[in-house]
Amino acid sequence: MGNDPSRFVGCGANCPVEQVSWWGALAYSNALSSAAGYSECYELMGCTGTPGVDFKCGGVVFLGLDCSGFRLPTEAEWEYAARAGSDEPLYTGPMTINGYCDAPELAEIAWFCANSQVTYEGASDCPSFPGIEPSGVCGTRPVALKPATLWGVYDILGNVGEWTWDRYGETYYQVSPEVDPLGVFDGVHQVARGCSWRNGAGDCRSAARGSFTPGVRWDFLGFRPVRSLPAK
Repeated sequence: MGNDPSRFVGCGANCPVEQVSWWGALAYSNALSSAAGYSECYELMGCTGTPGVDFKCGGVVFLGLDCSGFRLPTEAEWEYAARAGSDEPLYTGPMTINGYCDAPELAEIAWFCANSQVTYEGASDCPSFPGIEPSGVCGTRPVALKPATLWGVYDILGNVGEWTWDRYGETYYQVSPEVDPLGVFDGVHQVARGCSWRNGAGDCRSAARGSFTPGVRWDFLGFRPVRSLPAK
């Protein structure tokens, strides 16, 4: 894309990219599709600026789950992958929350506010988490330092939150289709899932949901491109 928008460049080349807007994540997915010889999954309209900097668009058409290229997962796809067959709060099982940043089972598998201190240059001053005095600097970590899910997916909880395709609907899943729901068709916020280095334990449950306006770029928010398997 010609630039690295990440705040935490001191983390190294094997770290998640953050400070990417939802619009930027769509543009990256299209570019990745083109580079790999697949169809682009998004028709972006009325776009201005540079991806990774100030990129935004006036609208987008999603070409559907059958698109061969890279795209953002739907919220339902993301949670399905995060659970990896489990119906517990974590893909490893139950989670005991003793305090905002105190969840021993979570600490074993995710980077969140309990273990987000780092030593590299360019990190953030650690926030004042409930029950913990700010001390040192905090930020992201290289991927795959924590155990993967049973499906081989790393860092789906913690490190950075992840954009999904869906617009946010508070009660959508009470009335949504049971198969491949795509989210509501209007609204001003997009769904992010997965929690980050600065989130508390409760935000890291597989079912926890967050939402942001699509143009924001935060140092705790990234994305994970996916592709649909070709039909057999």
